[in-house]
Amino acid sequence: MGAYLNATQQEKRSAERDRRSVAALRGYFAGMCLNTMRAKDVRGYTAWRQERRIKGATIYRELSVLSAAINYAIREREWEIPNPATGRKPKQGESRIRWISRSQAEALIRAAEGLPRASVYLPDFIRLALHTGCRRGELLGLEWSRVDLKEGLFYLEGMHTKSGKRRSVPLNQVARTALSNRAWISPDLDQQRKNGTSSRNCQEPAIGTRPANKN
Repeated sequence: MGAYLNATQQEKRSAERDRRSVAALRGYFAGMCLNTMRAKDVRGYTAWRQERRIKGATIYRELSVLSAAINYAIREREWEIPNPATGRKPKQGESRIRWISRSQAEALIRAAEGLPRASVYLPDFIRLALHTGCRRGELLGLEWSRVDLKEGLFYLEGMHTKSGKRRSVPLNQVARTALSNRAWISPDLDQQRKNGTSSRNCQEPAIGTRPANKN
């Protein structure tokens, strides 16, 4: 398991989730060798997780990691072992479809505005998420170099998106205002630009890093 995680952590966006899955798998399979694992063991793991009221989708992901790790051992380590997880992942129920209502969104923003430290940036972050549909990681990694307020959009590179594909995200007025509220440049960086001494090593901050009480 460890070898599989180490080999894929740089290329998989789900690496952190895979680590959580491995932790769960170890809770049941610890001490068992892969070459002795059988279908009944996989069924036993599924039942063990279901007894703990773990959702089918979570068990499915965990067994997918187990199956991928075994396939890695077969392909890369040339182990001649069966893969008992193949075809034995539980069925996934239909995903729940839910939309946040306008009143819920307003309540969420009011709650963020009431937080002593987070009120500086969190309300804008929530507004930006609501009005662009971007994921948390996409927004947390957003940099000013990929924002074009004049054209009313920002860019997400493949490394930042779940699909691995580059895309542009249009901004409505609320999202533009939320970004504009964050548009602060440190005095040191501003002075370096005026003096013509700024360099590639002097990076603009990511979105959401504007300090408190700055105008």
